[in-house]
Amino acid sequence: MADPDNLSNCALLLASHGSATADPQDLPSERLAERVRNLNIFARVETGFLEQHPEVRKTLDNFEQDCVFVVPVMACDGYVAGTKLPKRLGLTGAITERLGPNGRQKVILTAPLGTDEGVAKLIFNQLNHAIQAHGLDANSTTALIVGHGSMRSPASKEQTETWVQDIKTMGFEPALEAAFLEEPPKIDNWRELAEGRDVLVIAVMISDGHHATIDVPKALGIEPDDAFQQALSQGIAGPFARDKQRVFVLPPLGLAPELAQRVVSIVEKSATS
Repeated sequence: MADPDNLSNCALLLASHGSATADPQDLPSERLAERVRNLNIFARVETGFLEQHPEVRKTLDNFEQDCVFVVPVMACDGYVAGTKLPKRLGLTGAITERLGPNGRQKVILTAPLGTDEGVAKLIFNQLNHAIQAHGLDANSTTALIVGHGSMRSPASKEQTETWVQDIKTMGFEPALEAAFLEEPPKIDNWRELAEGRDVLVIAVMISDGHHATIDVPKALGIEPDDAFQQALSQGIAGPFARDKQRVFVLPPLGLAPELAQRVVSIVEKSATS
């Protein structure tokens, strides 16, 4: 059986939640997979989803490699990453020895991608780049980090709030707050969180393009039309005038090119632990 320390002999499964309504040709996970492939580190890199095709178990079963790393492309270690995904894949723990359709395999489940220690720095750099590119005054700017949130599990909120604290510790100068789609404080009430003249918004749902590019702008009162999506794809959308404030929407975390290196980081950590 292949040595997991030699990643060139191992396959990589980027496992996401997915959605039955998502466009399979325009998914952050697919773009991430292509960027990881271009690093030429793994023998094979594929995506798999819980709620759409290709289904995660079928992707796993299609691998011929006898060493497979599974990275949950998720922001936090909640119910989906910790329970639903392992159950769907038939995993028994962090390392599972199994007999698959193509022979014996060692399947190594890593921590969710969002828990990698380098993600906070990535968000920090994105926010600072936007501030510098648009000449914003730190004293009159508020940055909102938007997580999914869930009333069923505290994991999403806790991870988002951890990022906020880590970024503040790095010396981020503007006001910085967490907001959520599905629990308080909700992004719909963003004016209560952002008192500055300029407001930067970044969604940190790593693999779900619909939440980040449709639901979040709608909550801000911004029409997520083709013009908005085009601007977002080029680096930032805005400013949008909202009363006496200006709102800038940054590309979601899941589209950051640097996320590919974070995948490698979290795999290497699992391989040596």
